[in-house]
Amino acid sequence: MISVFLVLLITLFYSQSCFSPTQIDFTSYVTSGTYDWLVSDNYPYGTWASLTSNTEGLISIPEAPFIWDSSDCVCTITITRPFFLPVIPSKVDLYILVDDYAIVNINGKCSYYVPGGITVLFDMTSYAQLGLNELKIVATNLYGPGGLAYKLIAFSKLV
Repeated sequence: MISVFLVLLITLFYSQSCFSPTQIDFTSYVTSGTYDWLVSDNYPYGTWASLTSNTEGLISIPEAPFIWDSSDCVCTITITRPFFLPVIPSKVDLYILVDDYAIVNINGKCSYYVPGGITVLFDMTSYAQLGLNELKIVATNLYGPGGLAYKLIAFSKLV
Protein backbone atom coordinates (compact mmCIF):
# COMPACT_ATOMS: atom_id res chain seq x y z
CA MET A 1 0.00 0.00 0.00
CA ILE A 2 2.81 2.39 0.86
CA SER A 3 4.63 1.61 -2.40
CA VAL A 4 1.48 2.41 -4.41
CA PHE A 5 1.16 5.70 -2.53
CA LEU A 6 4.81 6.60 -3.27
CA VAL A 7 4.40 5.78 -6.96
CA LEU A 8 1.29 7.97 -7.14
CA LEU A 9 3.04 10.77 -5.26
CA ILE A 10 6.10 10.67 -7.55
CA THR A 11 3.90 10.50 -10.65
CA LEU A 12 1.88 13.48 -9.45
CA PHE A 13 5.06 15.50 -8.80
CA TYR A 14 6.50 14.83 -12.26
CA SER A 15 3.19 15.33 -14.05
CA GLN A 16 2.99 18.85 -12.64
CA SER A 17 6.53 19.72 -13.72
CA CYS A 18 6.48 18.22 -17.21
CA PHE A 19 7.68 20.27 -20.12
CA SER A 20 4.96 22.11 -21.99
CA PRO A 21 5.60 24.05 -25.22
CA THR A 22 3.19 26.75 -24.06
CA GLN A 23 5.64 27.54 -21.28
CA ILE A 24 8.55 28.49 -23.55
CA ASP A 25 9.16 32.21 -23.19
CA PHE A 26 10.93 33.90 -26.11
CA THR A 27 10.63 37.45 -24.77
CA SER A 28 13.44 39.51 -26.32
CA TYR A 29 15.12 42.63 -24.98
CA VAL A 30 17.08 45.15 -27.05
CA THR A 31 18.67 47.97 -25.05
CA SER A 32 20.96 50.90 -25.61
CA GLY A 33 24.63 50.32 -24.83
CA THR A 34 28.22 50.55 -25.97
CA TYR A 35 27.53 48.05 -28.78
CA ASP A 36 25.36 50.62 -30.60
CA TRP A 37 26.96 51.95 -33.78
CA LEU A 38 26.47 55.70 -34.32
CA VAL A 39 26.74 57.41 -37.71
CA SER A 40 26.62 61.19 -38.19
CA ASP A 41 28.29 64.07 -40.00
CA ASN A 42 30.87 64.07 -37.19
CA TYR A 43 31.37 60.29 -37.57
CA PRO A 44 30.73 59.54 -41.28
CA TYR A 45 32.28 56.05 -40.92
CA GLY A 46 30.59 55.48 -37.59
CA THR A 47 31.74 54.97 -34.03
CA TRP A 48 30.74 52.88 -31.04
CA ALA A 49 28.43 54.59 -28.60
CA SER A 50 29.90 55.71 -25.32
CA LEU A 51 28.11 55.67 -22.00
CA THR A 52 27.34 59.12 -20.71
CA SER A 53 25.68 60.61 -17.69
CA ASN A 54 22.05 61.56 -17.83
CA THR A 55 22.85 65.27 -18.11
CA GLU A 56 19.38 66.63 -17.52
CA GLY A 57 18.58 64.40 -14.54
CA LEU A 58 15.84 62.72 -16.57
CA ILE A 59 14.05 59.64 -15.24
CA SER A 60 16.04 56.70 -16.54
CA ILE A 61 14.87 53.50 -18.19
CA PRO A 62 15.80 50.41 -16.11
CA GLU A 63 18.62 48.33 -17.66
CA ALA A 64 19.05 50.83 -20.52
CA PRO A 65 22.11 53.04 -20.08
CA PHE A 66 22.25 56.61 -21.36
CA ILE A 67 24.54 56.73 -24.43
CA TRP A 68 25.94 59.14 -27.01
CA ASP A 69 28.08 61.83 -25.47
CA SER A 70 27.43 64.62 -27.95
CA SER A 71 30.07 66.84 -26.30
CA ASP A 72 28.01 69.99 -26.67
CA CYS A 73 27.71 69.63 -30.44
CA VAL A 74 24.67 70.46 -32.51
CA CYS A 75 24.34 67.25 -34.50
CA THR A 76 22.14 64.38 -35.62
CA ILE A 77 23.06 60.71 -35.25
CA THR A 78 21.58 57.53 -36.66
CA ILE A 79 21.51 54.23 -34.78
CA THR A 80 20.42 51.19 -36.78
CA ARG A 81 20.01 48.12 -34.58
CA PRO A 82 19.15 44.70 -36.02
CA PHE A 83 17.38 42.15 -33.82
CA PHE A 84 15.94 38.69 -34.43
CA LEU A 85 12.54 37.41 -33.30
CA PRO A 86 12.27 33.59 -33.34
CA VAL A 87 8.46 33.70 -33.09
CA ILE A 88 5.85 36.33 -33.93
CA PRO A 89 5.57 38.58 -30.87
CA SER A 90 2.25 39.14 -29.12
CA LYS A 91 3.35 42.67 -28.15
CA VAL A 92 6.35 44.91 -28.84
CA ASP A 93 6.97 47.90 -26.57
CA LEU A 94 9.66 50.52 -27.14
CA TYR A 95 10.66 52.80 -24.27
CA ILE A 96 12.87 55.70 -25.34
CA LEU A 97 14.31 58.77 -23.64
CA VAL A 98 16.22 61.37 -25.63
CA ASP A 99 17.81 64.79 -25.26
CA ASP A 100 16.76 66.75 -27.45
CA TYR A 101 14.48 64.81 -29.86
CA ALA A 102 14.39 61.75 -32.15
CA ILE A 103 12.48 59.93 -34.88
CA VAL A 104 12.15 56.16 -34.44
CA ASN A 105 10.80 53.26 -36.53
CA ILE A 106 10.96 49.49 -36.92
CA ASN A 107 11.55 47.96 -40.35
CA GLY A 108 11.13 51.37 -41.99
CA LYS A 109 7.44 51.49 -41.09
CA CYS A 110 5.57 54.33 -39.38
CA SER A 111 8.08 56.79 -37.94
CA TYR A 112 7.31 58.24 -34.52
CA TYR A 113 8.48 61.57 -33.13
CA VAL A 114 10.09 61.36 -29.68
CA PRO A 115 10.08 64.64 -27.73
CA GLY A 116 12.98 65.36 -25.42
CA GLY A 117 12.99 65.12 -21.67
CA ILE A 118 10.41 62.38 -21.04
CA THR A 119 10.36 58.61 -21.33
CA VAL A 120 7.97 57.70 -24.13
CA LEU A 121 6.34 54.30 -24.70
CA PHE A 122 5.42 53.23 -28.24
CA ASP A 123 3.47 50.11 -29.18
CA MET A 124 5.46 48.75 -32.15
CA THR A 125 3.65 45.39 -32.36
CA SER A 126 2.22 45.84 -35.85
CA TYR A 127 5.65 46.72 -37.31
CA ALA A 128 7.71 43.80 -35.94
CA GLN A 129 7.92 40.56 -37.89
CA LEU A 130 9.14 37.00 -37.58
CA GLY A 131 12.89 36.80 -38.20
CA LEU A 132 15.23 39.73 -38.73
CA ASN A 133 14.01 43.22 -37.77
CA GLU A 134 15.62 46.65 -37.72
CA LEU A 135 15.19 49.39 -35.13
CA LYS A 136 16.25 52.80 -36.44
CA ILE A 137 16.68 55.89 -34.27
CA VAL A 138 17.61 59.28 -35.70
CA ALA A 139 18.38 61.56 -32.73
CA THR A 140 19.15 65.27 -32.79
CA ASN A 141 20.92 67.42 -30.22
CA LEU A 142 20.17 71.13 -30.57
CA TYR A 143 22.28 72.53 -27.72
CA GLY A 144 24.30 71.43 -24.70
CA PRO A 145 25.15 67.79 -24.14
CA GLY A 146 22.75 65.25 -25.62
CA GLY A 147 22.09 61.57 -25.19
CA LEU A 148 19.52 58.82 -25.36
CA ALA A 149 18.44 55.53 -23.83
CA TYR A 150 16.06 52.92 -25.21
CA LYS A 151 14.65 49.51 -24.37
CA LEU A 152 12.61 47.38 -26.75
CA ILE A 153 10.70 44.43 -25.30
CA ALA A 154 9.17 41.86 -27.66
CA PHE A 155 6.81 39.61 -25.69
CA SER A 156 6.62 36.16 -27.27
CA LYS A 157 5.56 32.71 -26.14
CA LEU A 158 5.68 29.57 -28.18
CA VAL A 159 2.19 28.08 -28.52
